[in-house]
Amino acid sequence: MIGGHLYSPNSIFNGILRGNRIGIQMLWEPFGKEDRRLPLMIKDGEPLVHFAINNSTTLTAPIRTYSIQNVNNEMKENARKALHSEYFLRIELTEKESRKKKYIIYLHRSFKCYMIDFGEDERDCLIWIMKVLDEGDLKEKLQAIYDSGQYSIV
Repeated sequence: MIGGHLYSPNSIFNGILRGNRIGIQMLWEPFGKEDRRLPLMIKDGEPLVHFAINNSTTLTAPIRTYSIQNVNNEMKENARKALHSEYFLRIELTEKESRKKKYIIYLHRSFKCYMIDFGEDERDCLIWIMKVLDEGDLKEKLQAIYDSGQYSIV
């Protein structure tokens, strides 16, 4: 119950937290154009919710509790921890016939399912990931690979 109205978990996730976007196995947005609940939604959504909410599937990060005062930083921290695991982000080096290095970047399937939340395309998604990662080897490596353009995303 929010503001005197009942919401399903799906409406909270896709309608409020993701900015009224179509979710998996949905045909249309949770809230219509004239819906009284529209003022509650986060404009353009918040991609960090994919690392903050656990719905008992392999698409979600580990369970964690959050404080009201520091929820954004804590969600970012949880996203960083997830991205440091090979389950969410893995980089492998391959060599083409010409001995030119090429990288394969494996992303968790939640990035594919919810790509629109992270940007227009895979390049935007990598930029979002680099913004979330803290300074360190993984961020530097990913930035160098991104700058080289010698990668493919799986």
